[in-house]
Amino acid sequence: LKAWVWKSEKYRTAIPFSILFKIAHRLNIPFESILTDIEGFKVWNGKEFKPNRKLVVDQDFVYGVGLYTGEGKNESKRVYRSSISNSEVEIIKFAIKWFSKYFKVPKDDLRIYVYLPNHWTVQRKSSYLMKVVQTLKINKDIILPQSLSYKTDTPMMEVCFDCKVLRLIIDWINSYIPSIAVKNQYLGIAYSQGILDGEAHVRPN
Repeated sequence: LKAWVWKSEKYRTAIPFSILFKIAHRLNIPFESILTDIEGFKVWNGKEFKPNRKLVVDQDFVYGVGLYTGEGKNESKRVYRSSISNSEVEIIKFAIKWFSKYFKVPKDDLRIYVYLPNHWTVQRKSSYLMKVVQTLKINKDIILPQSLSYKTDTPMMEVCFDCKVLRLIIDWINSYIPSIAVKNQYLGIAYSQGILDGEAHVRPN
C-alpha cells in the first residue's frame, strides 16, 4: 500500500476506492468516516462529480426517476452511464434540469445524443440541431448527432452522464422509489406519470 500511494506522488490527485478502503482498514479508520469525508469522485474524462449529500425527494425528483425507469437506456452493457431518452424536447429539457438540480451535474458535462432519421437531408438535420440548441439553451458542443437505424420521421434524444458512481446512486434510489410512491399519493402520481411520459405503455395483463 505504501509503495502504491507514494509512487508518482506529485502526480497523484485521486485514489481508487479499493485502495482507499484497504488503507483505512490498516489504519483502523471506520468505514463511515471515509464516506463522510469524501468530497467528490473523478470521472473517466478527468472531470469531477460532486453530488448533493442530501436529496430532496419531491414530485419533480420522483417524476425524473419515473422517466429514467420508463425510457432510460440503462442496460447492463453500459454500467457507467445514466441517461434519459425521449422524442419530446420538453422532456429532454426537464432531464437536463433534473441531472443538474438533484445531482449537481453541470450542463456542459452532459452529453446529448440526437438520433436523426436517415432519410433527412443535410439541411433538415442541421436546421433541427440548431433548433434543439436554441430550445434547450445549451452549448452546441455537447450535442452529438447520430443516425437512427430504423425507418421513422421522429427524431430521438438522449441525455447522458458517464459516471459509474451516479449510475449506482440512481439505481439504488430507483429500488426504493416504488415503495415510497405507494405510501404517498402525490409521489405515486408523479412516478407513474414519469414512467408513462418516458414512452412506456400499459398492457391489460
